[in-house]
Amino acid sequence: MFDRGISRLESYALNVELFETATRETDWLRSHPEARAADVNRAFADDNIDGIVAAMGGNRAMQIIEDIDESILRDNPTRFFGSSDNTHLHLLLNRLGWVSFYGGQLFPDLAVDSEMHPFTYRNIERAMFQTPFGGCQSAAEWTDEYDDPKTDVPRDWFPADGWYWHNATGKTVTGTVLGGCFEMLESQLMLSGGLFSHMIEPGDVLAVETSGETPTHAEVERFFTVQASAATSLTLGDTGWSPRNTEGNGDETKRLPAGATPNHRARL
Repeated sequence: MFDRGISRLESYALNVELFETATRETDWLRSHPEARAADVNRAFADDNIDGIVAAMGGNRAMQIIEDIDESILRDNPTRFFGSSDNTHLHLLLNRLGWVSFYGGQLFPDLAVDSEMHPFTYRNIERAMFQTPFGGCQSAAEWTDEYDDPKTDVPRDWFPADGWYWHNATGKTVTGTVLGGCFEMLESQLMLSGGLFSHMIEPGDVLAVETSGETPTHAEVERFFTVQASAATSLTLGDTGWSPRNTEGNGDETKRLPAGATPNHRARL
């Protein structure tokens, strides 16, 4: 599946360069957070790199944050794609004033299914090349089935009913969107001086998705009870985000790097 994901990145006319840590085993990665952070620093520092794509999520990305050189990330705007455990890096980029994209990860987004879903392909393409990203459209279908790479049996997809907004009749909400994976945001709240707890401001829109662990109703209630005093508007879903603009001009997309063009490079 790794090779399939690389091939699909290349289908966007991108030159893909693999970093060593993208190919390492999980146990090695857990024991070498400084190597992972070094790869992140090098990727952002390289002027020839137009986009950085996470290989997958996990549970240990918070280990690398203390070894990230914030000055490199601050001075080198680069489109970053990832989800799940990569929430921690998204939050850091958000604090530094950069837009990042929640999704577009090698696994599962780019690697699953014998043929990439057109909705996924189209929106990753928009995020890679289009500035600003523009409006988000709801998907026409959905699935919660896991892809089996050994058989390539197509997953069953079901008609989607569009967006569902709870208790939103007659309301229009605007604000800076931030958030990420529920389980990673929970872990952020456990950290002394964690990024997440110090970032939410009144009027922000908190976008949250859950991993395959599926939290209980009580866990979700506790989480949003803690956050209710910090965020005026809360939304559940799967989304990219626009961090608050640090230049104070209200243009949330101004600081995005220019759109990548064919034959530009992406790193894993």
